[in-house]
Amino acid sequence: ENRINLGLQERDEKHIDKYIDFMGGTITKSKCIKNMNNKEFISYRASFRSTLVSKFLYKLGITPNKSLTLDYKGKMTNDFIRGVIDGDGYIRKTHTEVSIATGSIKFAKQLQEFIINNYKVRCTIRKTKVHLYTVGVFGGKQVRKILEELYGNADVYLERKYLNAMLCRNTQATTF
Repeated sequence: ENRINLGLQERDEKHIDKYIDFMGGTITKSKCIKNMNNKEFISYRASFRSTLVSKFLYKLGITPNKSLTLDYKGKMTNDFIRGVIDGDGYIRKTHTEVSIATGSIKFAKQLQEFIINNYKVRCTIRKTKVHLYTVGVFGGKQVRKILEELYGNADVYLERKYLNAMLCRNTQATTF
């Protein structure tokens, strides 16, 4: 349909507020509570309807089933990759891994190609479940290099991922 949703876990609520500000305050935030395995899971969501935005996202390959089918048609940039890491990525606290999970092998290959060509680091794809692939960069120097590129001059990011990236960057002073 034409509904656009941004949903994040409770600890990232401030990022939802930033998104609402970016949208001119014209959308509202809602709190979602789910019970899973006798645990309460709280998240926040901001959503709106727009046929124009929906059509634009479809042209980029971003569809309601994007987790399994994404074949990204837009331009990949540091900002885009940082957003993917913020949403579906992982920065290991030992600073030896940056990885992104996706259900789309096409998107996994696109990410891998972009990372190798633009950051000049080794990048692998592993099939971790039936419909899940992990695109990863491993090793301290390579991880610091990619995080410096992605977060060094960034002004839009998920706060907890940024803090971890900066901690990694400052762990060992390295010339890139």
